[in-house]
Amino acid sequence: MDVSIIIVSYNTRDLTIQCLDSVFKQTKNIEFEVIVVDNNSIDGSKQAITKWFPQVLLIENNENEGFGRANNIGINYAKGKYLFLLNSDTILLNNVALIFFDFSESNQSLKIGALGAVLLDANKMMTRSSGIFPSKKAMLMHILIGYLQRKYYDKLKKKEISFYQDASLYLKVDNVSGADLFVLKATMNEMNGFDPFFFIYYEETDLQRRLKDKGFSNMLINGPSIVHLEGASLANLNNSNEQRLIFTKSMFYYFKKHSPMISFYLFKYLFLIIRFPTILDKRYTWIERKKYIIQIIKS
Repeated sequence: MDVSIIIVSYNTRDLTIQCLDSVFKQTKNIEFEVIVVDNNSIDGSKQAITKWFPQVLLIENNENEGFGRANNIGINYAKGKYLFLLNSDTILLNNVALIFFDFSESNQSLKIGALGAVLLDANKMMTRSSGIFPSKKAMLMHILIGYLQRKYYDKLKKKEISFYQDASLYLKVDNVSGADLFVLKATMNEMNGFDPFFFIYYEETDLQRRLKDKGFSNMLINGPSIVHLEGASLANLNNSNEQRLIFTKSMFYYFKKHSPMISFYLFKYLFLIIRFPTILDKRYTWIERKKYIIQIIKS
């Protein structure tokens, strides 16, 4: 088996069906399997997948395991030499799996970690496809002066556009978007998969940080064409405060894991001081504001 395509689904029936349709229409001349790990959807996703794509290996979780843990479950079933971890809110426009496979097989000397594509938005315009590893300083500065992050993303986007237009073979980056990760299964096993502590957010960044620490290179390549309907697969979180709590928990765990302890606790208390005015934010209820502050203290 050449490639195992793994898709995590959670109440994204229409998106998942659209993604699967594109996978089977575009993937040719390669031996592949498709595994969908469903996080206990209640929107008819499982029934629709079984009806329209009976060839898919459907794994039904009894609860929402989040992104990383669900992918780990799918990886345990995977038979492919390579893993293609694909978001349910993506659409393949060409033979993406074969392009990734051929590149990986032809460039083994590069010691490839994770591969990704230059992603397109719903209007077929380039959208953000990579990032740099988060830093505590940058996070604090973003909270204080938000335009810095926008400025950084503009710079990153220009770099990706230049790479895309020059048709270079590859572009080394810190981390590629978690929407499309193509990884050698043996390499993923060496990393012990995703850290199961992360529910969502930072799990793919943590994985690629560990890959880079081990001497692997994460990179974008030209050729694969993928539409990413960014954020659509996260639309089922109950509310913005729940999303904020999960993000904060994941962020603190990431920095704690990859920082000296003194540096981490200094960051934590500076973050608490900067974020304390959140307690006055009337967009959230008092209970929601209290939960957020407690989350920061407990992390």
